[in-house]
Amino acid sequence: MTGPTFELRRCCPPVAPDDPAPGGFIERVGEQSRLALGPTIAPTDPPRPDRPTCHHEAAHAAATVIGGGIVREIVCEGGNPHVGHESALSPVVDSVMLLTGPAAEGRARGFARPHGAAEVAALWRRVNAPSGGRCDFCNVMRHAILAAGLDREEEATRLYRAAERLAHAIIWHPEVERVIRIATHELMRDGRMDGARFHTIAGDVIAPETIRYFKKELEKCWQSSEN
Repeated sequence: MTGPTFELRRCCPPVAPDDPAPGGFIERVGEQSRLALGPTIAPTDPPRPDRPTCHHEAAHAAATVIGGGIVREIVCEGGNPHVGHESALSPVVDSVMLLTGPAAEGRARGFARPHGAAEVAALWRRVNAPSGGRCDFCNVMRHAILAAGLDREEEATRLYRAAERLAHAIIWHPEVERVIRIATHELMRDGRMDGARFHTIAGDVIAPETIRYFKKELEKCWQSSEN
């Protein structure tokens, strides 16, 4: 029995031949592990929801709830996984929400690390050029550049790093981690989840004081140069 065929896809074009900027995950044919850099390689036919993808979308949804947003739906089937939400999120909340997805997916694949300095620098060059795409990483750097100002690499990098740190803190919190696991189980079974169901799960598991703590962290995330 042959496995799925794959095609190369990349959200963002490289700015140089050796560009190390994040471009999604790469899955090598015949292997289950993925690397944190390089082009996205996706099945040519829409795959069934897998665990890392469901972790990714569930983390987006959890961060949306923590940031005060309303989740409308989570979809992990049909080749276009996404979280739909009803409320507009502030740039910092949106940035943290966006980065929780890749962080949770990376953890599900056996790695979860912040980007290296060269990776973030290349990402800044790409988006500041501007030649960035619409992946989670480019969208966050776009928020950071708009907040910091064009051509202000150091400040944009600081904001990106602050959002990245908070995103990792959120997905590693035991209550959030449990919400992600519960949602992932149902998403792998059903392919999608109604927002009301997700809010019920989050409300049952994440304590009010946890929500308050992370909301305060979100409020100060981009305020001080010490972040």
